[in-house]
Amino acid sequence: MNELPITAPWTMKLDPDEHLTDELKASIERLVKGGEQEGIVIQRRLWFMGAVLPVRQPILRVWRTGTCRFTDVSVNEHPLVEGRMSHSTGYLEHHDSPDLDHWLTKQNRYTTAEAISQFEGKALALPPRFFGTALERRMWLKRNFWKIPGRYVILFCITCWY
Repeated sequence: MNELPITAPWTMKLDPDEHLTDELKASIERLVKGGEQEGIVIQRRLWFMGAVLPVRQPILRVWRTGTCRFTDVSVNEHPLVEGRMSHSTGYLEHHDSPDLDHWLTKQNRYTTAEAISQFEGKALALPPRFFGTALERRMWLKRNFWKIPGRYVILFCITCWY
């Protein structure tokens, strides 16, 4: 299905384990009223086993209804919106993995789905490009990670940088 019968002028994707801070709610409201963008990028803050992690992820989660399409992948689809993006303040609190068993089960499910996708030769979310958008660079890294010498040291440094 390519379209849902959404009649609101704006759409937001929200997972059941995510919560909006009051600052984020106010920021989205201001940006939507200003209406100068096609999408709103928010900062997602990750929580693990009840503690906040030092990880912030910019993620597109709000867009004008009808302007978004999603990548066709088995795991972690990405919204794609053409046009101007605004950045909100506040956080989308992602309360994933209340315990280690939940985290391990989820990782096993995702890695199995990813392995099947790669084995079947399915396409990535977008064509991989080293000098492309953030998502295209991530796809390049996904396609070429295993070939990079010192890859885990580099990945550790990149993770600490963000």
